Amino acid sequence: KIDYEIIATTKDYFTLKLICFKSAGSGYEENHFYTIDLNTGEKIELADLFKEGSDYKRIISENIKEQMRERMAANDGVSYWVDNKEFPGWNFKEITDETSFYINEKGEIVICFNEGEVGPASMGIVEFTIPKDVITDIMK
Repeated sequence: KIDYEIIATTKDYFTLKLICFKSAGSGYEENHFYTIDLNTGEKIELADLFKEGSDYKRIISENIKEQMRERMAANDGVSYWVDNKEFPGWNFKEITDETSFYINEKGEIVICFNEGEVGPASMGIVEFTIPKDVITDIMK
């Protein structure tokens, strides 16, 4: 089943989410985001939002790890693959150019991971809103 949702429309950006659900015994949902710059009509990539040469991947990834740790500390039922000494190869290291994102109605960048990418599939799709103060200095 494929469905869609309009995530946010701001003065500068429009984001469409495609929701792909597969089921054969158990279900799996996967989301794909398309953010369009309304000034140019072009689809934007995460790198397009940051100054050239900025270390945005590392900065955003460190914030995501911090949010993961905070969520796990606040709720025993939440589990992410970070700081896992038993299976260190599973630990989230860094976002990539293919990492999904959108810009919400407040103009914040939201990083999205599909089931099983940064935690057990039972966690479902997870999102991390990056605080503006974390990335203000490196934004275009």
